[in-house]
Amino acid sequence: MKYKKGDRVKIRTWESMEIEYGCVNIYKIAKIRVPNISFIMTTESFLRDNVSDRIVTIKDVRDEYYKIIEDNGWYKGQGWKWVDNMIEYSLEKKSKVISSLNRFSMLDIR
Repeated sequence: MKYKKGDRVKIRTWESMEIEYGCVNIYKIAKIRVPNISFIMTTESFLRDNVSDRIVTIKDVRDEYYKIIEDNGWYKGQGWKWVDNMIEYSLEKKSKVISSLNRFSMLDIR
């Protein structure tokens, strides 16, 4: 698992996961079979309607998946399972990279 409890991460879009993994319809439910788990259209709808900019907070790290704060109780009263392949990036890691780049841009090397 790449992320830890409390990390704020951005969830990938349906389109980006569909391009990488393809989409299947099982019992009229669209699913993207991300390794170890399925990303379903209900999950995508939840993100679109309830989560600003697809940014979520990891509340628990399990052996093979994460639980997030924002979907607490949404899916069967338990929330969904999230895996590394569904996450685009961590805000903490991205801000560290930007901070490092800003420090270099302040140097005037000629």
